[in-house]
Amino acid sequence: MTAIDRPVMRRPQWHWWVIIPPALLAALLFGAAIGEVSIPPQVVLKVLANKVLNAGYAVDKIDEGIVWNYRMARAVVAMCCGAGLALSGVVLQALLRNALADPYLLGISAGASTGAVAVTILGLGGVRSRCPSGPSAGRLWPLPLSPCWRRRRGAASGCGQRV
Repeated sequence: MTAIDRPVMRRPQWHWWVIIPPALLAALLFGAAIGEVSIPPQVVLKVLANKVLNAGYAVDKIDEGIVWNYRMARAVVAMCCGAGLALSGVVLQALLRNALADPYLLGISAGASTGAVAVTILGLGGVRSRCPSGPSAGRLWPLPLSPCWRRRRGAASGCGQRV
């Protein structure tokens, strides 16, 4: 039997929609259960049932406040931040058509660091509303200039072309 005649062995495909949601819910549950005050996962489930489904379980008010007001908020924000970072990474990789693309490739991270340092050195960091504006402005300036830098180095693409 030659290599051409052999059947192609394929690995079974795991469907992400079967695995990821239970794992995400488990991470959310344990994120709400783990902290300085130990609260068992059963209590977390009872608090969630009381708040979401209006179940009426008897739960201590302190535990309910800790779980619902602090830990669930922290876990949901962490989950949303992770989803946002994953989405921005996928968009960057899709735009560049490079599975290994990261923010360092186009100078976004270096520009954001430069903007943050510039805001600090210029003394604009004292105003709370201007602190995030430095990195936000700094991350934008390398993007339109990167094709021009490539042209100066002798690369094939010049100014005005998409990277």
